[in-house]
Amino acid sequence: MKQYSAASVIAEVIFYTVAIPAAYSDDYNREASWNMWSEMLHSEECTKSAHFNLCTVLIMISLNFDCTNYIQCLGNAVSDLDESDDSLLNPRKQIIQAVCGKGFSLGTLPVSLQVGLFCVLISLIPCLPSELFEIAIESTLSIMRSDTKLFYDLINSCKEKILRRYIRILLHCGYSINNSKSAQFLVKEFLVSSSDHDTLARKCNTVLQDSSQMILAEEQCYFLKPLCNAFGEIHSEISADESSTLGLCAKEVLQLIYRLISPFDYKSPTKLTIFELSLPVLSVFLQRNDSTAEKNENIIQHMKIADRLCKVVCKHPDRLTEFVVPEHLPQLLRSSIMWMVKRGKLENIISWKYVKNFKLYDRSTVNYIITVASVEMLRNLLHSTSFNLHVLEKFSLYSALAEHKSEDKKKLLSTVLKDILEVVAVMAETDHLIAIDFLRHIFPIAAGSPYERDFISFALTVLAVNCGSLVEDCVALRSALSLILDCLRFGPNSVINDQCSVYASLFICVGRAIEKHVNDVSPISPHLIRHLSYGCAKVANEMVKYERSFSRLAPFIISEYLEEAKCLSLALFRIFSMCDRHSIALLTTNLPPLRKTRFINLTKMVAPMDFGGLVQEINKQNNRFFSTPKCGS
Repeated sequence: MKQYSAASVIAEVIFYTVAIPAAYSDDYNREASWNMWSEMLHSEECTKSAHFNLCTVLIMISLNFDCTNYIQCLGNAVSDLDESDDSLLNPRKQIIQAVCGKGFSLGTLPVSLQVGLFCVLISLIPCLPSELFEIAIESTLSIMRSDTKLFYDLINSCKEKILRRYIRILLHCGYSINNSKSAQFLVKEFLVSSSDHDTLARKCNTVLQDSSQMILAEEQCYFLKPLCNAFGEIHSEISADESSTLGLCAKEVLQLIYRLISPFDYKSPTKLTIFELSLPVLSVFLQRNDSTAEKNENIIQHMKIADRLCKVVCKHPDRLTEFVVPEHLPQLLRSSIMWMVKRGKLENIISWKYVKNFKLYDRSTVNYIITVASVEMLRNLLHSTSFNLHVLEKFSLYSALAEHKSEDKKKLLSTVLKDILEVVAVMAETDHLIAIDFLRHIFPIAAGSPYERDFISFALTVLAVNCGSLVEDCVALRSALSLILDCLRFGPNSVINDQCSVYASLFICVGRAIEKHVNDVSPISPHLIRHLSYGCAKVANEMVKYERSFSRLAPFIISEYLEEAKCLSLALFRIFSMCDRHSIALLTTNLPPLRKTRFINLTKMVAPMDFGGLVQEINKQNNRFFSTPKCGS
């Protein structure tokens, strides 16, 4: 330990007096400096010192000398160091922390030293234990995060042969040390940073060769992932020329992948993972526009296999849920579907055989399918004779179509309204909020159809049955208000006249739920209160359009809000406008004394809004009330 300490002190002193000036000055006598350092290389205690070897490497870099052999000596010296649980006494950890730039910023060093530390750091990786491996990888990634340009400059400053060696080091060590994802990410960055496609192709071939030599499929999968991800990032830049070096490399990657997953078994997690890796590489072949079958012969087989595999994935995604991470399943399905669509296999996707899986697709995937499908395709789908699907499977398609931007495609639902009504009725039993949201989108389509009345009546029933649960959720309150408003807007006059008492009851129920929600929830957003208040006012405004039907119910609605109407003042103003003298007299006569007092106070609130002399009539009734002896209630 004394020898190590002495050599380290000497190394640091000479490093600061030789390496730093040499790196910054063009006039520095490099030969003389190196001769002075060479005298120390004959000392056995120095050559065994990892710290001394590190300084040697950095000094040689500063003096523009080749240090490849000394980097190897440094690696051997670090491997020979004893480990200690105490980080202060662990020389191996101290060396790595020094290289990782602990206590200084790599960007403050001369470029030559930056490159040197970068090379040393990666070269030391094979001799590091797992905990130090992650430190070294994270240090390298921190350069990329803090200064991307510096990171790519460092990579491009290294010789291609050295970079290919680094890629091998990262992959082999990363797999052996807990399948490090950071190492895979770093390899991918090494690949995409290439200045030209030929260089990238040679780097890719390095990964491909090492992967082919692996025995276990899990090892090959680990090696292929950064390679496939790199293709996914740059596929739009790859030449469509089949003879290009990068195109040939992509073909070899696909050939290896297909050998690994054939015969395809969706029950094998490894094969599923490898297949998922193949999807970015497939995008390279989508750009090819070769016209002759002879030129396409080499890739036709790839496409056929891809079609078969994507078809399996799209047809049986329910079986994949056991083996694929749930977060990855939508991406896997979306990639497979997009591949089949681009390959002209849309008819296979737009069929009831595949629509049953829509419940497993995310909304963006379903929307993509509907967008690329023609109106005729969707019409044939909706009128297919294969209606032996579960309600949830049909509902996934119906709801996606109802919310789609294309009006022509949305109108197709008007031909299957009877089935839609049956489906949404079943959905309402399990999730009334989803049913309420769907009904809002289907009303414009059902308007004017023979089923218009049925949809409006059903919507009112769903609201009436579930009104009590609305107070628990502000989203549910907003949806309920929107649905009542749509029922008034799209409902035929006959339904509104017949069901006006139901509308009034729903308005009261939702209004009470809003007041209770506002009082119970703390704190509550003022924006939400305004939104709910304006929503109630819009509903009341629609009621005013049917004043003949609602005028006789207006006093009844008002009387229900005499206790509290903080959020409903705007709506009550509109309700008041429908009250005539007869209804006011009826209301004030039948109210209990306490509620009459509250009613008087409420009339004072609306006094500035003189609705055709109604306020005067209200005050007349109030005066009559006060001149009459009060009875105990």
